[in-house]
Amino acid sequence: GRVMMNHHSTSVYHDGHLYGYDNNTLRCVNLREGEVVEHWIARDDREQALEKGCLILAGKHLVGLTQRGTVFLAEADPHEFRFRGQREKILDGSKSDCWALPILVAGRLYLRDHQKVVCLDLRDASAEREASE
Repeated sequence: GRVMMNHHSTSVYHDGHLYGYDNNTLRCVNLREGEVVEHWIARDDREQALEKGCLILAGKHLVGLTQRGTVFLAEADPHEFRFRGQREKILDGSKSDCWALPILVAGRLYLRDHQKVVCLDLRDASAEREASE
């Protein structure tokens, strides 16, 4: 049986699990069992499903870019979906054309659509978080 059918992007692997978009739904698959983790439900802080997009793995985190230009962060944890935040409309995405994988290099996140490239400097956010802890 089919457990994951990627559309525009590949899935990412972390600790025996595959995370990716099965058509329009972000899923977690236990590779040892070959089964979808049913209780793992990807929703944002408003309890909305995260729309179709693409993912990369950054350490133990999933960094996603939706087809409409929203970037999000979640933990790569098969026990439960742990949404950590998002920034909406980083890219235009009005035509559902954000399909390029995010790229993370030296603390900078690069995102692009058909019109532009955006760079988010995540190093400052890490320093601020460390200083407050």
